[in-house]
This record gives sequence, structure tokens and C-alpha cells, in this order.
Amino acid sequence: MRWRRIVTVREGPRQQVRRTLAAAAGLLLLGLSEVTGCGQIGSPIPPEDIGLVRRLQKERAKEEAARKEAAVQAQRPKEEAPEQPDVQLPPLRPSGER
Repeated sequence: MRWRRIVTVREGPRQQVRRTLAAAAGLLLLGLSEVTGCGQIGSPIPPEDIGLVRRLQKERAKEEAARKEAAVQAQRPKEEAPEQPDVQLPPLRPSGER
């Protein structure tokens, strides 16, 4: 049997940089695929909370609450501030004239 000699080749600085960049790119792609691969992050939204009908129901509920608040405000007697006597202020002259 023939024995072959294993020759080790030293890497130059460019090959080391390429290998490092390739490893970094691979890790970056792996990380991005983990983050973006799972879809939307967070709890799922129930179907009754989305859509046009739900939005219209919320708007109607807000309008109804605003109408009720306006009715309550209309029934309350308006409180007016008590009249105060006029206060006489001193004339506007600079103080400390020379």
C-alpha cells in the first residue's frame, strides 16, 4: 500500500478574511431566518377584533357614548362664576423714575 503524504497549506491573510466573512454572513443569515421565519411576533389577533364590521361597531359605540355624555352635560345646571366687584388698579407708570 502506498502512503500518501498529507500536505497542509497555510492560509494567507486574504483567505482568513474570506473565511471569517463567510462565517459571519452565514451566522447573520441564520439569525435573520430565525427572526423573520416565524412570522408575526406576538400573540395572534382574534378575528372578531379585525375587519370593517368591528371597526364600525367601535365607532358607533364611541358616538353613542359621546351622545350620552352630551345629554348628561345638558341636564346639569350651568355653574356661573359669582360676580366680583371691579378692582381699581394703579396707573401704569414706571416705578423708580429719576
